[in-house]
Amino acid sequence: MFTLVSAIWPGLDQGLASRALRALDSVAIPVVLYSAPEFTPVGSTASDRRFCLRPLTVQEPFAGLQLAEALAARVEAEALYGPTLWRYLDGLCALERMHAESLRNPFETEGFVWIDARLLATMNPAYLQDRDVLVGVESLLEKALFTSVPDTPLANAVTPGFIGARAATLAELQPAYWQVCARVLASRRLPGFAALIAEVDRRLPGRIRRCCLQSNGLIGSLFESVRSGRVHLEHSQYVA
Repeated sequence: MFTLVSAIWPGLDQGLASRALRALDSVAIPVVLYSAPEFTPVGSTASDRRFCLRPLTVQEPFAGLQLAEALAARVEAEALYGPTLWRYLDGLCALERMHAESLRNPFETEGFVWIDARLLATMNPAYLQDRDVLVGVESLLEKALFTSVPDTPLANAVTPGFIGARAATLAELQPAYWQVCARVLASRRLPGFAALIAEVDRRLPGRIRRCCLQSNGLIGSLFESVRSGRVHLEHSQYVA
Protein backbone atom coordinates (compact mmCIF):
# COMPACT_ATOMS: atom_id res chain seq x y z
CA MET A 1 0.00 0.00 0.00
CA PHE A 2 1.05 3.67 -0.12
CA THR A 3 1.33 6.51 2.39
CA LEU A 4 -1.00 9.49 2.00
CA VAL A 5 0.68 12.85 2.65
CA SER A 6 -1.19 16.13 3.04
CA ALA A 7 -1.00 19.49 4.80
CA ILE A 8 -3.48 21.74 6.57
CA TRP A 9 -1.70 25.06 6.64
CA PRO A 10 -2.20 28.10 8.87
CA GLY A 11 -5.02 30.28 7.63
CA LEU A 12 -6.84 27.58 5.68
CA ASP A 13 -10.59 28.08 5.77
CA GLN A 14 -11.94 26.49 8.96
CA GLY A 15 -14.71 24.64 7.14
CA LEU A 16 -12.33 23.16 4.55
CA ALA A 17 -9.88 22.15 7.27
CA SER A 18 -12.61 20.41 9.28
CA ARG A 19 -13.88 18.50 6.24
CA ALA A 20 -10.34 17.46 5.30
CA LEU A 21 -9.74 16.14 8.82
CA ARG A 22 -13.02 14.21 8.70
CA ALA A 23 -11.95 12.67 5.38
CA LEU A 24 -8.69 11.51 6.96
CA ASP A 25 -10.49 10.07 9.98
CA SER A 26 -11.59 6.93 8.16
CA VAL A 27 -8.97 6.26 5.47
CA ALA A 28 -7.70 2.72 5.04
CA ILE A 29 -4.07 3.71 4.45
CA PRO A 30 -1.26 5.29 6.50
CA VAL A 31 -1.33 9.09 6.72
CA VAL A 32 1.30 11.76 7.33
CA LEU A 33 -0.27 15.17 7.97
CA TYR A 34 1.57 18.47 8.13
CA SER A 35 -0.72 20.60 10.25
CA ALA A 36 -1.01 23.98 11.93
CA PRO A 37 -1.65 23.78 15.70
CA GLU A 38 -5.22 25.06 15.39
CA PHE A 39 -6.07 22.10 13.17
CA THR A 40 -4.44 19.32 15.18
CA PRO A 41 -6.53 16.14 14.85
CA VAL A 42 -8.19 14.67 17.91
CA GLY A 43 -9.99 11.43 18.65
CA SER A 44 -9.51 8.30 16.57
CA THR A 45 -7.29 9.94 13.95
CA ALA A 46 -4.81 11.32 16.46
CA SER A 47 -4.50 8.00 18.30
CA ASP A 48 -4.27 5.81 15.19
CA ARG A 49 -0.90 4.07 14.84
CA ARG A 50 -1.16 4.59 11.08
CA PHE A 51 -1.22 8.37 11.55
CA CYS A 52 1.83 10.65 11.85
CA LEU A 53 1.60 14.38 12.57
CA ARG A 54 4.19 16.96 11.45
CA PRO A 55 3.66 20.44 12.97
CA LEU A 56 3.59 23.65 10.94
CA THR A 57 4.00 26.98 12.71
CA VAL A 58 3.05 30.45 11.54
CA GLN A 59 6.42 31.77 12.73
CA GLU A 60 8.47 29.40 10.56
CA PRO A 61 6.93 28.98 7.11
CA PHE A 62 10.28 28.06 5.52
CA ALA A 63 11.52 25.68 8.22
CA GLY A 64 13.22 22.62 6.77
CA LEU A 65 12.78 23.70 3.14
CA GLN A 66 15.50 23.72 0.53
CA LEU A 67 16.43 27.19 -0.73
CA ALA A 68 14.69 28.62 2.34
CA GLU A 69 16.67 31.88 2.41
CA ALA A 70 16.25 32.57 -1.31
CA LEU A 71 12.55 31.67 -1.18
CA ALA A 72 11.98 33.92 1.83
CA ALA A 73 13.62 36.84 0.06
CA ARG A 74 11.63 36.30 -3.13
CA VAL A 75 8.23 36.00 -1.48
CA GLU A 76 8.97 39.12 0.54
CA ALA A 77 9.75 40.96 -2.69
CA GLU A 78 6.49 39.65 -4.14
CA ALA A 79 4.61 40.70 -0.98
CA LEU A 80 3.23 37.25 -0.20
CA TYR A 81 2.07 37.02 3.40
CA GLY A 82 -0.33 35.10 5.62
CA PRO A 83 -2.66 32.52 4.05
CA THR A 84 -1.57 33.54 0.52
CA LEU A 85 2.04 32.66 1.36
CA TRP A 86 1.05 29.36 2.95
CA ARG A 87 -1.14 28.44 -0.03
CA TYR A 88 1.79 29.08 -2.36
CA LEU A 89 4.27 27.08 -0.25
CA ASP A 90 1.80 24.23 0.15
CA GLY A 91 1.90 23.58 -3.59
CA LEU A 92 5.55 24.42 -4.17
CA CYS A 93 6.72 22.08 -1.40
CA ALA A 94 4.42 19.11 -2.02
CA LEU A 95 7.21 17.10 -3.70
CA GLU A 96 9.63 18.11 -0.94
CA ARG A 97 7.31 16.73 1.71
CA MET A 98 6.66 13.53 -0.22
CA HIS A 99 10.38 12.99 -0.64
CA ALA A 100 11.03 13.69 3.04
CA GLU A 101 8.43 11.09 4.02
CA SER A 102 9.93 8.58 1.58
CA LEU A 103 13.23 8.95 3.48
CA ARG A 104 11.64 8.76 6.93
CA ASN A 105 9.11 6.19 5.73
CA PRO A 106 7.46 5.63 9.12
CA PHE A 107 5.04 3.08 7.65
CA GLU A 108 7.52 1.29 5.36
CA THR A 109 5.56 1.81 2.14
CA GLU A 110 7.00 1.99 -1.34
CA GLY A 111 4.49 4.48 -2.75
CA PHE A 112 3.51 8.00 -1.65
CA VAL A 113 0.49 10.06 -2.66
CA TRP A 114 -0.04 13.75 -1.98
CA ILE A 115 -3.59 15.12 -1.89
CA ASP A 116 -4.14 18.83 -1.30
CA ALA A 117 -6.32 19.50 1.75
CA ARG A 118 -8.83 21.42 -0.37
CA LEU A 119 -9.32 18.36 -2.56
CA LEU A 120 -9.62 16.15 0.52
CA ALA A 121 -12.34 18.46 1.80
CA THR A 122 -14.39 18.23 -1.39
CA MET A 123 -13.95 14.59 -2.41
CA ASN A 124 -15.96 11.58 -1.33
CA PRO A 125 -13.91 10.05 1.54
CA ALA A 126 -15.26 6.61 0.62
CA TYR A 127 -12.69 6.49 -2.18
CA LEU A 128 -9.92 6.30 0.41
CA GLN A 129 -11.66 3.37 2.10
CA ASP A 130 -12.20 1.36 -1.10
CA ARG A 131 -9.53 -1.31 -1.47
CA ASP A 132 -10.05 -1.62 -5.22
CA VAL A 133 -9.47 2.11 -5.65
CA LEU A 134 -6.39 2.11 -3.40
CA VAL A 135 -4.84 -0.88 -5.16
CA GLY A 136 -5.64 0.74 -8.50
CA VAL A 137 -3.96 4.01 -7.51
CA GLU A 138 -0.90 2.15 -6.30
CA SER A 139 -0.63 0.38 -9.66
CA LEU A 140 -0.34 3.79 -11.37
CA LEU A 141 2.79 4.80 -9.46
CA GLU A 142 5.30 3.10 -11.74
CA LYS A 143 6.02 6.64 -12.95
CA ALA A 144 5.31 9.93 -11.23
CA LEU A 145 1.62 10.75 -11.58
CA PHE A 146 0.36 14.35 -11.65
CA THR A 147 -3.06 15.82 -12.22
CA SER A 148 -3.67 18.56 -14.75
CA VAL A 149 -6.31 20.90 -16.06
CA PRO A 150 -8.00 19.39 -19.16
CA ASP A 151 -6.78 20.34 -22.66
CA THR A 152 -3.88 22.50 -21.50
CA PRO A 153 -0.13 22.20 -22.31
CA LEU A 154 1.96 20.64 -19.56
CA ALA A 155 3.78 23.90 -18.76
CA ASN A 156 0.48 25.50 -17.72
CA ALA A 157 -1.57 22.52 -16.68
CA VAL A 158 -0.01 20.45 -13.91
CA THR A 159 -1.35 21.17 -10.45
CA PRO A 160 -0.07 20.16 -7.00
CA GLY A 161 -3.52 18.91 -6.02
CA PHE A 162 -2.72 15.22 -6.46
CA ILE A 163 0.75 13.68 -6.91
CA GLY A 164 1.73 10.03 -6.73
CA ALA A 165 5.15 8.41 -6.96
CA ARG A 166 7.33 5.68 -5.57
CA ALA A 167 10.31 6.48 -3.37
CA ALA A 168 12.85 5.77 -6.12
CA THR A 169 11.12 8.17 -8.52
CA LEU A 170 10.90 10.89 -5.87
CA ALA A 171 14.66 10.52 -5.31
CA GLU A 172 15.17 11.21 -9.03
CA LEU A 173 12.75 14.13 -9.33
CA GLN A 174 13.67 15.97 -6.16
CA PRO A 175 17.20 17.21 -7.10
CA ALA A 176 16.11 18.30 -10.58
CA TYR A 177 13.06 20.09 -9.15
CA TRP A 178 15.12 22.21 -6.75
CA GLN A 179 17.84 22.86 -9.34
CA VAL A 180 15.20 24.37 -11.62
CA CYS A 181 13.71 26.25 -8.68
CA ALA A 182 17.14 27.72 -7.81
CA ARG A 183 17.61 28.89 -11.40
CA VAL A 184 14.22 30.65 -11.37
CA LEU A 185 14.96 32.33 -8.03
CA ALA A 186 18.36 33.46 -9.32
CA SER A 187 16.55 35.28 -12.13
CA ARG A 188 14.48 37.13 -9.50
CA ARG A 189 11.26 35.38 -10.39
CA LEU A 190 8.82 33.48 -8.20
CA PRO A 191 8.85 29.77 -9.10
CA GLY A 192 5.54 28.33 -10.25
CA PHE A 193 4.79 24.64 -9.71
CA ALA A 194 3.51 23.87 -13.21
CA ALA A 195 6.49 25.48 -14.96
CA LEU A 196 8.92 23.70 -12.62
CA ILE A 197 7.39 20.31 -13.41
CA ALA A 198 7.43 21.06 -17.14
CA GLU A 199 11.17 21.73 -16.96
CA VAL A 200 11.78 18.62 -14.84
CA ASP A 201 9.86 16.65 -17.45
CA ARG A 202 12.21 18.02 -20.11
CA ARG A 203 15.30 17.16 -18.07
CA LEU A 204 14.12 13.72 -17.01
CA PRO A 205 12.03 12.45 -19.92
CA GLY A 206 9.79 9.47 -19.41
CA ARG A 207 9.41 9.83 -15.64
CA ILE A 208 6.12 11.74 -15.59
CA ARG A 209 2.54 10.92 -16.50
CA ARG A 210 -0.57 12.95 -15.89
CA CYS A 211 -4.30 12.50 -15.74
CA CYS A 212 -6.91 15.21 -16.00
CA LEU A 213 -8.99 16.61 -13.19
CA GLN A 214 -12.65 17.31 -13.78
CA SER A 215 -13.38 20.60 -15.50
CA ASN A 216 -14.41 22.03 -12.10
CA GLY A 217 -11.03 21.09 -10.60
CA LEU A 218 -12.34 18.18 -8.50
CA ILE A 219 -10.81 14.73 -8.37
CA GLY A 220 -13.71 12.28 -8.18
CA SER A 221 -13.42 11.30 -11.85
CA LEU A 222 -9.87 10.04 -11.28
CA PHE A 223 -11.01 7.62 -8.58
CA GLU A 224 -14.01 6.55 -10.62
CA SER A 225 -11.77 5.78 -13.60
CA VAL A 226 -9.41 3.85 -11.33
CA ARG A 227 -12.35 1.87 -9.99
CA SER A 228 -13.53 1.04 -13.51
CA GLY A 229 -10.02 0.24 -14.75
CA ARG A 230 -10.23 2.87 -17.53
CA VAL A 231 -7.70 5.50 -16.50
CA HIS A 232 -6.58 7.77 -19.34
CA LEU A 233 -2.96 8.81 -18.79
CA GLU A 234 -1.10 11.39 -20.82
CA HIS A 235 2.58 10.55 -21.09
CA SER A 236 5.56 12.87 -21.11
CA GLN A 237 5.93 14.99 -24.20
CA TYR A 238 9.63 14.09 -24.20
CA VAL A 239 11.17 10.73 -25.14
CA ALA A 240 13.60 9.05 -22.79
